[in-house]
Amino acid sequence: MDSISERRMGLVAWTIPILAAGLTGCFGGSSSDSGSDGSTGSAGDSLPHLSGLDSDADNHDLLFFTSPIDNAEGLYAIDPDTPSDPAIEVDTEFEQAQMVNHHRNFFPIHEASWDNESQTLSEFRVDRVLYGDKQFGSFGMRSVSTDTGATVNPTSREVTSEELMPLDLNVMFLFSLEEADETAVVYSTDDEYKRFLMGDDDDTSPLEVDSHLVPVALVWDPETGAGRGWLVVDTADNNRLKKTDMDFNTGPGTVQDPSGNDIEDLYAGKDDDPWHSVSALGSVLADGSQFLTLRFEDPDSDDTPPAELWHYQPPTNDGAGTMTQAENGSGEPLEFGETILPPGGVNLPPPSRITTDGDALYFAHAEPSLIAGGAGTLYRVDADGWSELDTEEDIGDFVLASAGRVAWSANEEVISVDTQGGDRQILDTTDSLYGQDISGPVRGSRDGWIFYNRDEGMTGETHVAVAAKVDGSSRIDLYDAQWVGASTSGRAQAGNQVDELELSEVLMQQETDSGVRLAAVSAEDPEAGKVILGDLPSGAHTATMFGLAPGPHRLLQTAYGESPVSYEVIYVNTQEEGSLTTVSGQPSEEQDVLRPVEGF
Repeated sequence: MDSISERRMGLVAWTIPILAAGLTGCFGGSSSDSGSDGSTGSAGDSLPHLSGLDSDADNHDLLFFTSPIDNAEGLYAIDPDTPSDPAIEVDTEFEQAQMVNHHRNFFPIHEASWDNESQTLSEFRVDRVLYGDKQFGSFGMRSVSTDTGATVNPTSREVTSEELMPLDLNVMFLFSLEEADETAVVYSTDDEYKRFLMGDDDDTSPLEVDSHLVPVALVWDPETGAGRGWLVVDTADNNRLKKTDMDFNTGPGTVQDPSGNDIEDLYAGKDDDPWHSVSALGSVLADGSQFLTLRFEDPDSDDTPPAELWHYQPPTNDGAGTMTQAENGSGEPLEFGETILPPGGVNLPPPSRITTDGDALYFAHAEPSLIAGGAGTLYRVDADGWSELDTEEDIGDFVLASAGRVAWSANEEVISVDTQGGDRQILDTTDSLYGQDISGPVRGSRDGWIFYNRDEGMTGETHVAVAAKVDGSSRIDLYDAQWVGASTSGRAQAGNQVDELELSEVLMQQETDSGVRLAAVSAEDPEAGKVILGDLPSGAHTATMFGLAPGPHRLLQTAYGESPVSYEVIYVNTQEEGSLTTVSGQPSEEQDVLRPVEGF
């Protein structure tokens, strides 16, 4: 077998099981249009001014960003209770190359309170940051707590004895929501897989996975809110799909279909590598089940076989669990082709086009293409099978579920249907010769409100931040404004992706005569008004948030100037007007170096 590093360069598998509560039923409903003509509740810039928002979350953990402060590239923190103080130096033993790809080098490790009876979580937060520490040509892994505690400077620590860890390769997380020390991290080096726990230290060697076992998915336990083990392909046993415990010890039996047949003969690929034989679609559901695509060997063809959608149900006690192929009402399977770039992968929808509501998964999918968009379909799938809810010629970049409906962008419109595909409504459309561009920088929703941006005009020069009810009952159009991100209440139902937690506040940038202003509205009631957080630093033209996190304290990256563009990091508190503060010590032209860590 050739080296794993050659086959998986650049892949990072983020698997975050944040789970949820229920919708059932099968496809049905009309294809007629009803609803908004694009003028309902248009408010322009007439929102009243507020002194602050009542945040659902009151998180006071440290906020982290990377920066070349005083030319010392490294990791820094801000105490939200004293944002005007100089940034706290956490670790400056970096080389700049490590900070260029944050999603491959800095990982927020989450904790939350999990209630299995109500299938909800609360108090979601980042407990610590896991990151690579390169010294003397070797990689190591360190973590630092977000707790302000009683210390002035947070201290990082090594979490494994591993000295050579290529962070730009595959990484898979199995989170323990109520005890971050038990969160497991699986990664690959050369020709082997290894695993460490976040509670390990530099005296603890990572666990080495048997060479014939290829980890392909996690198994999450809704009873405990923690990991239950892993699904692996056993290359020494006819490429059978098996379940292991957290330490990769295989349990009794093999994953089977409803007829008792082993799930075997999984596709080994051109390099005898079964990595792409199993892929996860969306998040783990409330009962611990999940949807996976499986590829099987086809001895009669040299072509890459399509991936088929299956539903995995973990065992109630011992055993490996069962797999049931997802079919529609006519008994037809749902298949996914091969990606064009990179070749060999499964053409699955990106996370922004996947949403979970209860025990159902909704996603928009298009055939592989070298260009964006393309004809696509909105699907619903649950344990009983799949159905088509809507089909459009040019699908956009988001799918959101809220208040018993599903909204998605397509054909330069925002379309809403009920959970069975009926009561189709157009929430946003245009008769303009130049059309409009719809984008969704804000994932998640609140009480039926969704938030997206609309660009109008021949060159998209008119920017509109839109808040719309998914049932078409109300819409707010804020001209010369754009949503830049949101904060979460820290609550969610099972099944939601980490960027789809319940929203608390939504932040926007507004164009004014004197520059660009940052403001925020309540996600629960955006019509109530906005709080002006402050003007961006002189000359700044954009603000960017990195991921969804509990408020009210957040960090953003600002950009200003032209050729070259320079960047800074700012702090805001949505409970307090005028709270915007620049926290980076000096600007930088390095966009990927001077920026908040994901989740802050």
